[in-house]
Amino acid sequence: MKLRSKMIVYILTTALLIYFIAVGYISFNLNRISVDNAKRLAQSEAENYANVVKGELEADFVATLSLSKFLAIYKDLPRSVWEPLLLSVHRELLVSNPDFLSVATSYEYYAIDTTYKKDYGRLQHGYFRAGPVITQIQKEKNMEGDDIGSKYYYAKSNKATLLLEPYFDSYTGLAQDSMLMSGFAVPVIVNNQFVALAGIDISLQRFEKMVNKIKPFENSYAFLVAHNGTFAGHPNSSLINQPVSKAFPMLGTQAEVIAKILNKEKFSQIIEVSEGEEAFIVFAPVQIEGIEYAWSLGIVVPVSVIRAEANNNMIISALVGLVGMLIMVVIIFYIASNISKPIKRATDVLNRLSNGEIAEDIRMKIKTKDEIGAISNSINILLDAFTRMAQFAKEIGKGNLNVQFEKLSDKDIIGGALIEMQGSIIKSKSEEMYRAEQEHINNWSTQGQAHLAEVLRMNTEDLSKLSFEILKNLVQYIKAEMGVFYVINDEKYNELILEFAASYAIDPDSINEKSIEFGVGLIGRCAQEKETLLLFDIPGDYIKINSGLGQIQPQSILIVPLLFNTEVNGVVEIASFRRISQYEKEFIEKAGASIATTLSKVKTNIRTSKLLLETRIKSEELAAQEELLKQNMLEIMNAQKDAALKTSELSSILDAVNSISFVAEYDMDGRLMSINDTMLKFTGMKREQLIGKFQGQFNVDSVQNSEEHVLFWQDLRAGISKRLIQHVRINEKELWISEAYTPVYNEKGVPYKVLNISVDISDSYKNK
Repeated sequence: MKLRSKMIVYILTTALLIYFIAVGYISFNLNRISVDNAKRLAQSEAENYANVVKGELEADFVATLSLSKFLAIYKDLPRSVWEPLLLSVHRELLVSNPDFLSVATSYEYYAIDTTYKKDYGRLQHGYFRAGPVITQIQKEKNMEGDDIGSKYYYAKSNKATLLLEPYFDSYTGLAQDSMLMSGFAVPVIVNNQFVALAGIDISLQRFEKMVNKIKPFENSYAFLVAHNGTFAGHPNSSLINQPVSKAFPMLGTQAEVIAKILNKEKFSQIIEVSEGEEAFIVFAPVQIEGIEYAWSLGIVVPVSVIRAEANNNMIISALVGLVGMLIMVVIIFYIASNISKPIKRATDVLNRLSNGEIAEDIRMKIKTKDEIGAISNSINILLDAFTRMAQFAKEIGKGNLNVQFEKLSDKDIIGGALIEMQGSIIKSKSEEMYRAEQEHINNWSTQGQAHLAEVLRMNTEDLSKLSFEILKNLVQYIKAEMGVFYVINDEKYNELILEFAASYAIDPDSINEKSIEFGVGLIGRCAQEKETLLLFDIPGDYIKINSGLGQIQPQSILIVPLLFNTEVNGVVEIASFRRISQYEKEFIEKAGASIATTLSKVKTNIRTSKLLLETRIKSEELAAQEELLKQNMLEIMNAQKDAALKTSELSSILDAVNSISFVAEYDMDGRLMSINDTMLKFTGMKREQLIGKFQGQFNVDSVQNSEEHVLFWQDLRAGISKRLIQHVRINEKELWISEAYTPVYNEKGVPYKVLNISVDISDSYKNK
């Protein structure tokens, strides 16, 4: 084989080996990293959008909870007051929430009617929306018995809060008006007893529109799955309310998918969606606090899209390497073609070089200026170039991407290819760092939204405290220094005013503008134009940030309008020592929608609570006055009737008793105070002879001062009536009498005398 052929074969073989090892290693890692990053991004996107869906559902759930708490007023007000009040609240909720289809309440009859003794039967009332028309609901249900299989019976028997499975229904009864809906049902428990159920039906069309817009990757799509494993939202309308297994049979059985959703699992899988085509499918739970089960949001991404970037990088690397190899072949061919027949002194050196051996001992030391010297010099230059290339490749292999490499000349194509390869690797690493940074920003934003959501769920009855906690959370989360919070006052007729609600790191007394009209100043301009203002060139007299060391000029000011349904609900202004970044601005703007939604609901709740309190106070006052008047009249009438009846009855009783019995009265010391004529006639004694005598003084067997006698009067003083039979001797007459002693109470409920009624039973005892 000729020398030229040998050079081409040996050098090219070595270069190809290095090429395949280096490019193969780099391509494999780039492919793996790209696929892993794409999967993580898909999981992150699913979780982000799941939180968005969660926020929408939680807002509806909070409205249902608020309604259920309000329902307990029935036990404190007359039905004529609470029933129309409750209906007005139902209508207000439906009117102020366009996504609600119906707001209704079912009261158990045994809770609102004390004469109703059955444990079934309920009264449902509220309102539903059929197009632009709002219609009242008022009907009785389950009057013949509870429907054991119904969701109502499940909530009643288990006292459970429910998120209903999706279902198609039409309030008009027309098939063309049928829509997919769901709803929340919250039980009202009083004294551990189920008394009512608050329910709100919601349209799922907004969630279907929401998932149709979610396309984080090319050719990807999203869907929403309810806890029963059916689609609540899907780009393919024919799959709505169909089981997941119908669209994705490769995921497993319907029961397995439902079990994972109910367990609130994050799960993913690569499945075959059509012949020869695979897709990566990821699920993220949509968990609402207070509901024991969850929904799930899924994203489907074609595997070909995930691997497209990795394949592109691999193709680019292969092309770069191939170009390099082609250049190397051209150079070797050119050099070999211009070299004379090998000479003996160069044969060993060239053979060793052709085998890929690079060592200092093969350097040629010929210094002639003829062709041999030129060959020697060229071989030495080639040896140096290979040595530097090998060292450069080793450093690249070690991960030292900052290593410097100088081309032999501007025509050094191999050196240029190596430098281009280094640049490609650096670019790939830079892109990887950028993706990691974006992932960090997304995670930071997601965590911030989640933390803000926790803040928004607290202090929903105190607008001032809620405003401060929101402002504090925003300022601290973006690591700013100070801020102010303004809330719209829409209670004034035909006038929109922003009122100061809270400040952070600023003395509220130093706030000059406590009320700002739309269009006035930066805050008024922000509210009027509904646009965010991010300022960096801050005027020297605008604001100063105070610290223990003095005052410092802020570097940036961020003013964000809080929008709910395109309406301004407030404005937040934040100042920072540093320049506020674009992603921090976007985070505050995104958070503004959630804050505005909560502010709107809180203000509605506060107004509702205020109205309910005023109504309740007026109702209680009217009811109390009416009840007092009725009671007074009834007492007067009853007192008159009782007085007349008692007077008549008492007169008859006293006449009867006095005619057949001995009647006497004792004070609480046992001394006789009065005695009737029957007793005087029987004894033949005068009244003054008996008055002042102690009880038991006429006993044949004296009991005066005995322990039994003392206990007898202790019981009477304690209010205990006593009965006994006594053998007495009065005026030489002996007789047996049966006596009853009864304490008589004064107006304070204290015994002050004892009534004694006695009957002569001497004949009975003599016969014995």
